[in-house]
Amino acid sequence: MTFSSAGSAGPDRPSADQIRAIQLVTSPPDNEIPVVLPVAAVLGRTGEAAVAVAGFRLFSSGIQLDLMVRLRTQPAGPLRFRLNELIGGFGPGDDAAADQRLLLGLEYADGRTATNLNGPGWWPPDAPEHDPRQPMLMPTGGGGGDRSFDQGFWLTPVPPPGPLAIICAWPALQIAESRTVVDLSAVADATSAVLELWPWQPEDEQRYEPVAPQVPAGSWFDQASRAHQPDAPAGDPGRC
Repeated sequence: MTFSSAGSAGPDRPSADQIRAIQLVTSPPDNEIPVVLPVAAVLGRTGEAAVAVAGFRLFSSGIQLDLMVRLRTQPAGPLRFRLNELIGGFGPGDDAAADQRLLLGLEYADGRTATNLNGPGWWPPDAPEHDPRQPMLMPTGGGGGDRSFDQGFWLTPVPPPGPLAIICAWPALQIAESRTVVDLSAVADATSAVLELWPWQPEDEQRYEPVAPQVPAGSWFDQASRAHQPDAPAGDPGRC
């Protein structure tokens, strides 16, 4: 979606194919109803913490993973108030020490791998370094409190049939590196059952027209705002 103010050219809008390719890398298709795969496993556990995967939602272009983190007591030190960064990668979590972050990885049956260390940004699919066959693991929605946090991850492309290994570690919580293998031998048949609601199309371009704030006429704020809009008539609210 492109936002530009009136009179300005704004950023170049990518083509529909480019927008579609970007969406498929970064999020589930919004025109599909997925197939729920019965995948549930504890990836790592101590007496004080547990990390589990609570389900896979299969789309035509990837899998949405639902990750659960549960803590017995409220964390202290660097973990406190930073779970959303250290689990999902949002915010300044990249500056965290290597042993503070939740480490999550997946290994396809053909040896390809993806990790949550890619960060929450996206890379244009037409960039030279991008390979559409290379798996990507991107954080989606997440939330919780000091002891309970649920985080979604988008994995693309769809793994090939066979074993899918989930590797998990969280040194700060004494969760050692583990390898959990789930069976995706039926993934091809399940993909054929994904329901497409309607053909995908890009969102309509929307132009954002800034609205001038209302300020008391003749006040300092009125004069200050009109100073940035020299052509605005006296008493007519301008923009800061």
